[in-house]
Amino acid sequence: MKKHKLSDIPGYENFTKIEPVKKGWSGDKKYYIETDGKKLLLRVADISKHDEKKGEYEALAKAATLGPHMPQPFGFGTCGRGKKVYYMVSWLEGEDAASAMTKMPDTERYALGLKAGKLLRALHTLPIPDNMEPWEIRFERKMKGRLSDYTKNKRQKSKEQIERGELTKKYLKDHAHLLKNRRQSFCHGDFNRTNIIVAPNGEIGAIDFACDLDKQTYGDPLFDFIHIIYTDKLDPYYFSGLWNGYAGGVPGEEFFEMTAYYFAYDAFSSLCGNKKFDNGGFDKKVLAWYDNFNRAVPTWYIKE
Repeated sequence: MKKHKLSDIPGYENFTKIEPVKKGWSGDKKYYIETDGKKLLLRVADISKHDEKKGEYEALAKAATLGPHMPQPFGFGTCGRGKKVYYMVSWLEGEDAASAMTKMPDTERYALGLKAGKLLRALHTLPIPDNMEPWEIRFERKMKGRLSDYTKNKRQKSKEQIERGELTKKYLKDHAHLLKNRRQSFCHGDFNRTNIIVAPNGEIGAIDFACDLDKQTYGDPLFDFIHIIYTDKLDPYYFSGLWNGYAGGVPGEEFFEMTAYYFAYDAFSSLCGNKKFDNGGFDKKVLAWYDNFNRAVPTWYIKE
């Protein structure tokens, strides 16, 4: 009989249920596992991603210290005769926030945002390495890559896209001083609503920590806010709650200045592709939120 492709994972003989999990954007193979009375999530990737997956697993292990509502580590290693890398964490019971919010009125979505903001703030208190390169230098490297991509593909953009791109590029250049002496922290990397699980008792936890090749497990904590609205449909109640929950009230000037700067970076990044596409017009939306960067507080923000 042909062996199952997961059969060399330690404890496989005690797996009583193995079900594929289809949700998510990553290329990992994911499985719901039941074994020895436990419910686990198993992720399997090509061995070429060994270091990346190890980073994710170590990030999850740090986050697990925040309590039982966070995924708890259960194993990391290789399988598939050394051709695959895997890790297992506890399965979080509940519904992802994106789905749960479809049944919530405005006040409940705002309250969920408050909880998510407090969770993100807690994640940002976890320890980081002592030898981290200054954030300003790391971000400058990111920006150089974006500028190179933008210049290379500029001819494929429409006149309107170029106008928005040039305005955003100028704003980023003129406000680069904001990056000086930024605090760095542990980061989630992809704190969007599909990666937030709402448990039956109302507790929330986070899954699918993203670790890129530039050690994005650590960085300016406010950089963790980018991509969230880019990948999620904007809900002013939830996102205002997220910001207020994170700040413990109405955020201060520094918070608004930095998030505006990082959203400008995200908007600029959306114009760096190599095809004639608008990427949902995200750059246009950001310019509207910030009145062409003449304001630091977005138009959709709702105070407490």
